[in-house]
Amino acid sequence: MAAMVSVSLKSHGKQNSGFILPVGAVFADAEGYSCVWKIDPQTMCVIKHRVTTGTLRGNAIQVLSGLKTGDRVVAAGAKLLRDGQKVRILHKDREEHS
Repeated sequence: MAAMVSVSLKSHGKQNSGFILPVGAVFADAEGYSCVWKIDPQTMCVIKHRVTTGTLRGNAIQVLSGLKTGDRVVAAGAKLLRDGQKVRILHKDREEHS
């Protein structure tokens, strides 16, 4: 089974505003911490990464800390993945033309 969507994070210029991600990108680990799957660009494997969340806005959630501009995270299907799982970027050629 495959479920892979990535988001390339960009800052909107506001200090401490964080990032807005789809709700499906954030999951709770066994200890109850909020996490996302970051994609390692060299290995194309996912790594569980803890984040601090903020406001829920419809189908999106604010991530206040734990991510930086340029990080790639899985945007959907987070509950289906495991640490170290290899993934691929969908629609990569569309990203290069934006």
